[in-house]
Amino acid sequence: MPNTTVTSTAMSNNFGLGAAGAEYIAKRLDGKGKVALVSLPSNESWDQRTLGARSVFTRFPDIKIVSEIAFALGGTTTPRQVVDNILTANPELDAIWCAWDGAASEGTLAIRAAGRKVFITGIDGGKQSFEYIKAGSPFALTMAQSFYEMAYMNAFYAHEVVAGRKAPRFVITPSYAVTQDSLKSLPEIPDTYDKPGEAIKLGWARAL
Repeated sequence: MPNTTVTSTAMSNNFGLGAAGAEYIAKRLDGKGKVALVSLPSNESWDQRTLGARSVFTRFPDIKIVSEIAFALGGTTTPRQVVDNILTANPELDAIWCAWDGAASEGTLAIRAAGRKVFITGIDGGKQSFEYIKAGSPFALTMAQSFYEMAYMNAFYAHEVVAGRKAPRFVITPSYAVTQDSLKSLPEIPDTYDKPGEAIKLGWARAL
């Protein structure tokens, strides 16, 4: 609500999420290649992800950002069309960094349709993203957030404040770097990875 004082917030490290995806791309390309960005600057959290990605790519002079398209939530263009346009305009593209998984999922379809050897990364996590990644599609990485734990920690510290106890100003909830290697040995797609203790059972280590 406007003008409300925030006492405690549990959330992901959005800058770090963006940086982690960019670091994956830079490492996979051995620090050299052509990259496109699909950003969403109208959303502050997602814009922080783009800033995180750019902070990484600027350290690799042989990685060129050849295209950046700012997606508008209220616009008529879909993420699929955005990636279609990127692929058409950049015949030598190596990778696409996306600020959220919806763009990466639709971008995967565009890459497949174009028959291009381009990989794509996203941020958020969840069943659809995991299915694409596990199948070995162009969708290579998602930085999976812990939505359950965000809600749990916010509720927990609300009760603590009401009870007169202290609460931390910020709680950074876990995020996991999920690739095909993270999923290939699992019998089914993990829907509950973001509940406390579940990621450990999957053998996943916290990335942020």
